[in-house]
Amino acid sequence: MKGNMMEITTHNAHEESPLEEQIQVLQSELTSAQTTLNETVDAHSAQRERLETAIRLRQEQNAIAKAQVRGLQSLVERMQGTIGEVDQASKDDAYFVYTMRKVFAVARMKGNLSEARHVADEMGMLELFQEVLDDSQYEVPTRDGEDTELTRWRAIRQVIEWNDYSMRNRHPMEGCYRDLWKQASRIAHEAGYCDEFQTIASWFGIPTDFDFRYSGTVRVYVEGWFDVDVEGDTYGDGQPDAYSEIDHVSISDHMDDLDITAEWQDYTIED
Repeated sequence: MKGNMMEITTHNAHEESPLEEQIQVLQSELTSAQTTLNETVDAHSAQRERLETAIRLRQEQNAIAKAQVRGLQSLVERMQGTIGEVDQASKDDAYFVYTMRKVFAVARMKGNLSEARHVADEMGMLELFQEVLDDSQYEVPTRDGEDTELTRWRAIRQVIEWNDYSMRNRHPMEGCYRDLWKQASRIAHEAGYCDEFQTIASWFGIPTDFDFRYSGTVRVYVEGWFDVDVEGDTYGDGQPDAYSEIDHVSISDHMDDLDITAEWQDYTIED
């Protein structure tokens, strides 16, 4: 009897080994499944966060557009029946200075600092520009965990929407500021960054649809070959000079056959 009991016990011990292996396999599969689930949850969370950031970014941009519309509606209401020639304001005009301060601030936040400095220099407003540069309230703040572009657009929107109480009934499209905005547009156009200026100007309702005449010199470099069919008579004096055979040829007729580079040598905008 004792011998049989020992044999059964030994036999059962041998049968537990496959069970332990199955348990280990199941535990491994469970761990793997949990890891996959965690990765999936993290991926969905990251995707959701990116989507929410994009939505908030669009909301900030839409708020800027709405501010433009409100300002334009207010202008139309005030200007009805008053369209006509008006005296032009000077660059020391309080509302113009107030608006340019905000333009310089937004340019700083947007990353167009050098362009804004050039406009300020040409318009004799470097002192105002330096005040904006030294003012910490016009720095893009840093917020932990928030997308940098979202923070930037929020800061830009706040500058655009903020209105001094004494300036609430004014608008850049009033006729008295036409010459000043034309001057700023000409400076930006001549310097080659009219697109950047027009973008910022549009956020404030500043007009930029001015016509300018320009003059300058375009330097052209031409390289390449093309064939010219010629014919004529010879009188025993050898092969004619090739250059004399093409005095009637226009390069514009062979633009597709040539490598042509053109760049401004000088460029001037005239009012």
